[in-house]
Amino acid sequence: MVEQGAAYTMERRDNRCSNWWLVVAVTMPLVVVIACMAVTFHMYNTITSQQLVSEDMDKVEDHRYIFIQFDAIGDISDNEILKFKYFTSNKVGLADNKEIDIFCNGPYILHMYVCSKGLDKHHGQGRLELRLAGTQTALTNLTVEGGGDVICKGLYTNVYLRRKEKATLHFSSEGQTLKIKNVTLGLHYLLGQCQF
Repeated sequence: MVEQGAAYTMERRDNRCSNWWLVVAVTMPLVVVIACMAVTFHMYNTITSQQLVSEDMDKVEDHRYIFIQFDAIGDISDNEILKFKYFTSNKVGLADNKEIDIFCNGPYILHMYVCSKGLDKHHGQGRLELRLAGTQTALTNLTVEGGGDVICKGLYTNVYLRRKEKATLHFSSEGQTLKIKNVTLGLHYLLGQCQF
């Protein structure tokens, strides 16, 4: 009789263990599904909030960013300092419509959209240079090319500028073979806030 009781107890323990594995086998997929849903919901909220922030940045000028953005200008011939009318800026100024006043030390990105055309329907090449005002020191040198038709392209480069410097943008073409039809320019400070 003792043997029958021991056998019954062992059988009952085996049933409890198999029931426990059954509970784990059913619950684990449910836990994985809930975890995947939580991660998906979190990523959706993050992406949505970033889109809302970028839309708000487009609507409101944020004074943490330091930049100057210029209107398009047209018909630039050889060896000329470009003159701009700017439409928006923050902590970067413009003197005499040609000298960019720098108020913060650090790296900037200079970006522009340039449309050019070769003279007499021939291939032409030219350079756009950001220079320190009053000197021939070129801080950047961007090559512009054009053919018989107007060619438009975006250009950009990084440049380090210092506070109280003035910069100008010069255009020149080799053998006067290229003409700029129009250019839009922007200069953005890469560190966000002026620290120096």
